[in-house]
Amino acid sequence: MIEFSGELSGACRRYVLRRSVILKMMPFLFALIVVGLVLCPIVLPLLNMAWYYAPILCIPLVLVWVLSELPIRKKNLDRILPVQLTVTEDGDIISRGAAYEEIMTVEGVNCVLDFGEWYHISFGLIADGGHFVCQKSLISQGTIEKFEDLFEGKIVKK
Repeated sequence: MIEFSGELSGACRRYVLRRSVILKMMPFLFALIVVGLVLCPIVLPLLNMAWYYAPILCIPLVLVWVLSELPIRKKNLDRILPVQLTVTEDGDIISRGAAYEEIMTVEGVNCVLDFGEWYHISFGLIADGGHFVCQKSLISQGTIEKFEDLFEGKIVKK
């Protein structure tokens, strides 16, 4: 069993928070792009509007960008930041936060991103948020070598 336990700090914490904001914005940005590419060329001529009014339609995009830069409230951090990540002997990877628990399998790992001070275990598009991030200095059971042996061939240095 390999276990990372404790509060994330520094660049690792910022990475998880930034990733969480980006992933939460993706559906809205996708919808905005679809609306912009499909509906604008249809609606603007029907409304007999000049194309120089089209930049006004970018206001929602700018608004999303500004809102994404606002700091996350402390009460919401419990839903985002992992406190414990455990890789069991059975091949389960369990990520626990103060307000969540998420379980994936070692077989489902797409790659492990090595950022020097921490790892991000990526499962592709299934669960690629910041819940499966483990800071190397927080290892409480097992060793880094054992962790790297487990994911040999899937580790990508960043």
